[in-house]
This record gives sequence, structure tokens and C-alpha cells, in this order.
Amino acid sequence: MNLVRKQIVCSRTPVAAALADARRQGGFSMIEMVISVAIGLLVTSAVLYTVSSSGVSGRKQEVQSTIHDVGSMAMVQLAEHVRMAGFSVPLSEVGAGDVFEGGEKPLFGCSTGFVMPAAGQPWNWNDLACAPGAAGSADAIAVRFQVQSGGRNWDCMGHSATNVAGSAAAAPRGPNAAAPALQSDEIQEAFFVRRTGTASGNPGLFCRSSLQPGAEQLIADNVDQFRIRYGVSSVNGAAQDNNRAFDAPALLKRTVMYRSADELDPSCAAGELPDNSWCAVNTVQLCLVMRSDDNVNDEARTPYVDCDGEVRTVNDRRLRQAFTMTVAVRNKIGE
Repeated sequence: MNLVRKQIVCSRTPVAAALADARRQGGFSMIEMVISVAIGLLVTSAVLYTVSSSGVSGRKQEVQSTIHDVGSMAMVQLAEHVRMAGFSVPLSEVGAGDVFEGGEKPLFGCSTGFVMPAAGQPWNWNDLACAPGAAGSADAIAVRFQVQSGGRNWDCMGHSATNVAGSAAAAPRGPNAAAPALQSDEIQEAFFVRRTGTASGNPGLFCRSSLQPGAEQLIADNVDQFRIRYGVSSVNGAAQDNNRAFDAPALLKRTVMYRSADELDPSCAAGELPDNSWCAVNTVQLCLVMRSDDNVNDEARTPYVDCDGEVRTVNDRRLRQAFTMTVAVRNKIGE
């Protein structure tokens, strides 16, 4: 009996082993396969999302860096020229110390922008006029200063001038100093925003100079807003008549208020200088809002702070940043 049982067990052993081998070689079930594929897709999606987000973040940082560089350089150039407003070479010890030669205003601006001739057409300081319409985001400013031998003698376009009125000709010193210096004892410049007809199709900050009256130079591309406020000094009534040498200057130097361009008086006559005269401006607040060349924000209508300190939104995904600077007009500050 025991022998029979052993034979039966032995005869079943190969079958059991075959079934065990079959189970071991059967692989995953359908449910296991579906779960494995789902987990793999989730991991792949997470990796792709991380890589994509990293790329978008890197591009946004690159655009932010570009906007910062362009905006900062534009502010530096503007400040460099505004500081020179009203500079003139003294002709004698007796004369008006706070009024530009000839009693004319040394700087001028508009809250609506200038009416500028088309590119290639000349312009003149006395022909500067404000564009019609309500004050908006396209302010403009013009400055004038006399060329001095050994001093600044180049304009916003890099062209140099000789000092005809001085005792010696000024050597060319601007970025375009290799070009022949132009015969002029005064440089007049206008800075304004052009929104149409630009080479890039974007609004940009441009300048024009009296040394090259038919040409204009791009200062910064993608300028969304240009805002200017003018700091006005109090007038010294005790020095109004002649403001002769050794007398107190006509201005008390300290800025007492900031005005927009349309709030200032064009009168600069000695003895009749009003408190809000263009000739009483001794500081200028400059503000630019720069924008990215294309859409880089994650969402449209991303808020930003404009030149008026207001939180704004625009129906696009461009990145925007405001740049501000207050510039002291060197010819108007205290000694």
C-alpha cells in the first residue's frame, strides 16, 4: 500500500512542477499592466512639466534682465542731458545768473508730446509746440545748453560741436567724435516717444538734435509710458530787479513743488519771474515704463505699477517695469 502511494506521489510531481513553472513565467496580469503604464505616464508628465517650467522661468529672467538693462541705460542718457539744461558760458560778472542767455527758457516740455516734423525734416527750438489732446502717457522734454571749450560738446546722437562763441574751438569728444565737428555754440535736444512709424513697429523713445536737425536717434525700444514732472524753486523777490554780481540769485534753490509741463509759465523775464516759471525749474523727475518685446507672463492682465504709482493691467502677457530718477539741473542748484 505504501509502495502504491509513493508511486502516485512520484507520478504527480512533474505535473505540479510544470504548473509552478507556468505560474512563474506567466508575467503581469492586465490590471498590473494598466497600473504600471499609468504610473509611468505620471512620472513622465512630472518630468516634462518640471523641464518646461524651468525653461519658461529662465526665459522670463532673461527678459527681465534685458528690460532692466535697456531701461537703466535710457534713464542714464536722459539724466546726462537734462543736467546740462541752461548751461551757458558767463560773459561778464554782471548779469542774470539764473536765466539762460537771451532770457529764454533752458528747457521745455509737453504733457501731450511734441508736434515733431517727420524724420528728415528740420526742427527749431522756437517752433516746438505741444501736440493737441489731453495729457496722456507720451510726455516730451527739450533741453538746450551752450558748448564750452574743454567741456561737454556732444549731443544725444553723439555728434560734436565747436564752440564758436568761445576763445578756442572745442575738440570733438562725443561717441561720433571721428566725424567732423559741426559749427555751433549751442546744442538743442528733444526727447519724445514715437508710437507709429518706427523701424521695429514698437513704441520707442527718440531724440532729435539741432546739430543734425533732420535725423532722429532711437534711445530705447518698447517704451510703454514716458512721464515727466518738474521741480520748481521759490523765487527770491529781493533779487528780482537785476540779480547783479554778488547779489543773491533769483532762485532760492530749494524745490518747493512738482508740476506737470502744462502747469508751468513760459515767462523767464528778469524782474518778472513767476514762481512756476520754466526758468525756476531746478529738478526733473523722469519715469519710463518699459515692456517686453513679446508675451512672457503666464497670464494676461498681469498687474504692474505705472509712472503715476497706480496698479495697472493690460490685456496681453507682456512684462512691464517702471524706472524712475530725479535729476538736479546743475545750472539751477545751489552753489
